Amino acid sequence: MTNEDIPVGRIELERRDIGRTVNFVSDRQAIEENRRAIEELRQMLQAIIDHLGVPYAPADPAPVE
Repeated sequence: MTNEDIPVGRIELERRDIGRTVNFVSDRQAIEENRRAIEELRQMLQAIIDHLGVPYAPADPAPVE
């Protein structure tokens, strides 16, 4: 098979699919990094609250009966 045998539209479609895969992996990595950063911030906030002696409890995610 030569380059002339492959339609140009198919090559462009494959390039877009590869780009989407790369973006998906990058997005998942960014989400995981953001989760870690949020957890670090939560721990820092809790340390500040503990230092100030302010009673604080995060919202309970369980439904209220």
